[in-house]
This record gives sequence, C-alpha cells and structure tokens, in this order.
Amino acid sequence: MKQIGSHLLRLFKETGKGLLELVFPDFCIGCGKRGELLCGDCLEEIKRISNPCQLCGAPQEGPICYHCRDLNLHFDGARSGGLYEGILREILLAFKFKGRADIAEKLWNIMIKALPPYWQIDCVVTVPPHKGSLRERGFSSSLLLGAGVAHSLSLPFYPHILEWRREVKRQVGLSRGERFSNVRGAIALTSKREVEGKRVLLVDDVMTTGATASACALALKRAKAQRVWVLTLARDITLKI
Repeated sequence: MKQIGSHLLRLFKETGKGLLELVFPDFCIGCGKRGELLCGDCLEEIKRISNPCQLCGAPQEGPICYHCRDLNLHFDGARSGGLYEGILREILLAFKFKGRADIAEKLWNIMIKALPPYWQIDCVVTVPPHKGSLRERGFSSSLLLGAGVAHSLSLPFYPHILEWRREVKRQVGLSRGERFSNVRGAIALTSKREVEGKRVLLVDDVMTTGATASACALALKRAKAQRVWVLTLARDITLKI
C-alpha cells in the first residue's frame, strides 16, 4: 500500500502538475505575486496554533479545552497547520473547489510542521471521501494530503482502509451535537491487519468538531490500533454549539 502513495505523487508530478502549469502559471494564490504558488509572505500570515488543546488541537489556555471535557473523543490527540481563516482558508478553498491540486505539496509541508515531536507513528490513513465529493472535485483532498504526508515521513500509507458504511448528511450546517449523531457508526474498516497494534496517523483537510475524526478513530481502535493521532491542514473553531 505504501507504493500507492508514491505512485499517486509521481503521477501528480509527472502529468497533473504539468497540465495545471499550462493553465495556472506560478502566481501566489494569496497575493498574486509571480514566481511561487504560495509565497513566503503569505505563509507567514497563516495563524498557527501555538498553545493547542492536547486532545482536539484547538487554541486553549489550559491543557484540555472545555468542549473536550464534555465529549468522548476516540482519538488520542489532534493538530492542525493553522486556523481555518484568512489566507489558509483561501488556500484550502482553492485546493478543494477550484482544482488547485498543484499546491498540494505546499499544504502537506504546512501540516508536517504541526506534528508534535513526541508523537510516534507507524502508518498513515485518511478520512474516507464522500462519493459525492469525488464526483464534484475529481480527486480526494484527504487522500492527496495523506499521500504527501506519508511520503514525507517515509511511512506506510493505507488510503482506502476506512470507508463509509452508510450515507450521511453533509456536516456543513449541522450543530456540534448533530455532527456527532450524523456520523455515529457510519465508518468501518476494509481490513484490520494493517493497523492492529499500530500507532496510526489519520489525515484530513479540516477539522471542526472532531466528529468525523472521532468516528474514524473508533473504527481503528476497534481494530486494535494502539494510538490514533489526527493531523489536518486547518482547524475551524467558528462552530460554537
């Protein structure tokens, strides 16, 4: 399965990126400056999370945020490259909805910098994409980011080990409680042997309440995964209830 990630990246670099360069010259998505897809000045504008909750990764003064005290989250910790606002929000929306897969490498490099040094990881998996999203966008943002993270960390990559066992509503527009109810029991594993006894890194593009990540982590823990860490590009903290 590790070879799948390497193949995806090679195919992306050799074909997709070349085609995109014909349509999108190297102008910074953030400021429009020519020369780089994402310039250093715009990277500096990303709002990093310097004091994250040790469980969900949201900005927090103490070790655990008040939301996590009331939730039974099944992952062991989560981190994100930055807050889902400003330049990072623009970048992510362009990546997901405007066909800008050419900036994927910039994005997974942002993610990797958010990894705590004490996390020990054996393999990388991704949140499974919805079929509707695949039809609309033509690619899975979580799969592409996961492939890059796994390749950069030289770890085995299992992109299709998690799947949706039933249809669920889109999480956008749902309250915090509705999001957890919506995905409860909706995710299953296609195979257990790859994660049994392993410390797993679960990759996605953005985390809001942690509902989907928690459902994925529960499926992985039931398959005897030792730890489940979550890494996303962005952390959305706008949902209050």
